[in-house]
Amino acid sequence: MNALGLVVALALGADFAPYVRSKTGEHCLWWPDKTIAFQQSVVGNSMTGDKAFAAVTTSFATWQVTMQQCSGVSLAESARTTSRKIGVETGATATNANLVLFRMSSCKKKVSATDACWAAGTCGNQYDCWDHATALLGITTVSYNTSTGRMFDADIELNGADNVFTTVDAPVCTGKANQTCVATDVQNTVTHEIGHLMGLDHTKLTGSTMGSTATMGETSKRSLDVGTKEFICAVYQKNLPPLDCTLEPVSAELGEPAVQRGCSTSASGAAMPVLALVMLYLLGRRRREGLAVASMLMVGTAAQASTVGAMSIDELITSSDLIVRGTVARVSSRWNADGSRIVTDIELAVTERWADVAATEGHARSVVVTLPGGIVGDIAQHVSGVPSFAAGQDAVLFLEQRGPGFTLTGFSQGAFLVEGQWVHQQLGDVQVVGAFTGHPVDARPESLTLAQLKRLVMGTVAEVPSPLFVVP
Repeated sequence: MNALGLVVALALGADFAPYVRSKTGEHCLWWPDKTIAFQQSVVGNSMTGDKAFAAVTTSFATWQVTMQQCSGVSLAESARTTSRKIGVETGATATNANLVLFRMSSCKKKVSATDACWAAGTCGNQYDCWDHATALLGITTVSYNTSTGRMFDADIELNGADNVFTTVDAPVCTGKANQTCVATDVQNTVTHEIGHLMGLDHTKLTGSTMGSTATMGETSKRSLDVGTKEFICAVYQKNLPPLDCTLEPVSAELGEPAVQRGCSTSASGAAMPVLALVMLYLLGRRRREGLAVASMLMVGTAAQASTVGAMSIDELITSSDLIVRGTVARVSSRWNADGSRIVTDIELAVTERWADVAATEGHARSVVVTLPGGIVGDIAQHVSGVPSFAAGQDAVLFLEQRGPGFTLTGFSQGAFLVEGQWVHQQLGDVQVVGAFTGHPVDARPESLTLAQLKRLVMGTVAEVPSPLFVVP
C-alpha cells in the first residue's frame, strides 16, 4: 500500500495497523549497520529459567524472518555475555553491545540510602539491581546522534524484581500471577520492544505489534502485523541506505519539541500537506486521544520503550514517599558518573507539601527529581513515557525516594501539570489493560481539579479510580 493510500485508509477507518517512526529533530532514528547484533545476559530470569532465553531468541527471530524477505539488514544473536552494564560507551574505541537482561533485585531494597551511587546515577550497574520506578516493568534505552538520527546502542532492561514474567502459551492468569499461566509474556513484550529498538514508535490502531493497547495475558504481539512488516521493507531496503524522514515537524499546528529532548514526548510530529479532509481527521484524533498517527512518510515522536504498571490515584498516594506542588525551577541533563547513561534532573521549587512519608526536612524549599534520558552535546538517550518539563511550569509530583533523591511514582503517572484550577496527568505513551480481566481499558490520563486532587491526597474523598495494569 502506498503512503497516500495508507493515509486515506486511516481517515476512512480501515482496520489495519500502519507504522509510526521515532524521530529526533528533523531526522528519524535509523541503524547504519547491515547486521545488528544483540546479546542476552547469562544471568537470565531465575523465575522462568532457560525458557526466557528461548523466548527472547524467538522474538528476534520473528523480526529476522521479515528482514530476510525484503530488507538489507539482519539481526544476529551473539554469545551470551557476563556484562550487566546497561548504557553506552562513547569515543573512537567504543564497543557497544545491545543487551537484553532482567534485573532480579530492587536497588531501593538492596542499596543503602546513603550510598554514593545514588547521586552518581550508577546503582543499577554497580549493584546489578533495578534502579528505576517500581511500577516500571521494563525500559528500552536507545542512544543516538541528535544531528543525524543514527542509532549506535540499544539496551532492553526488564524489571524481574517487582514483576512476574511468564513464557507459557495459556491459560491467561485469573488470580495471582505464576509460571503456569500467562501474565506478562516475555515473547510478547520483547517482540514489541524490538520495534522500538529498530526505530518504531507506538500506534493505537488495532492489531499492530506496536499497538498501545493490550490485554493481560496477551500473546498476539508475538507475530508482526502487516504495517510493522511494511516498515522493515520500506525503511531498510536491500542495496539502499536506510530511509530517513522526508518531512519536517509542523510546530505551529502540533506544538514545540519538548525541553531537553531531541523530540517531543507529546503527540506532536509531522503532517503531510495533502488532502485537507484527511489531515483534519488526523489532527482531530491526535488532539482528542494523544495519538501519534503516521504513514510511511509521516513521523511521530521518538519514543523508546517503557513498560509501566498503571496506578490509580489512590495507589499513587499510598506508594509515594513525598507529594508536593511547586514550580519547575531547572531542567538539565547530564552523564552519570560512569559515563553509561544520560539522566535529566528536574528541580522543583516547593510551594505546598501535601504528604511527606519520607520526612524530607532537608528538602523544605526544593526537591530534585531524576529521570532517565536526555541530551548532552550531540548524544541523546530517550525512554518513552518520561514526561517533559519546562522552567516555570506549575506541577504536582508524586515521588518515590531513591537514596537522597527522588523519582516519579508510577513513572509519568506521578506527574500532574497545573493549568488554572485543573491538573492534567502526564501519562505518556503506554498500553493499558484491566487487572487479569482480559478487557482493554481506555488509556486517557486523569484530568481533575486541583482542589479534587488535593482532597484525595489529604484523605477527604473516599472514591478513587480502580487500579489498572499497563504494558508498552
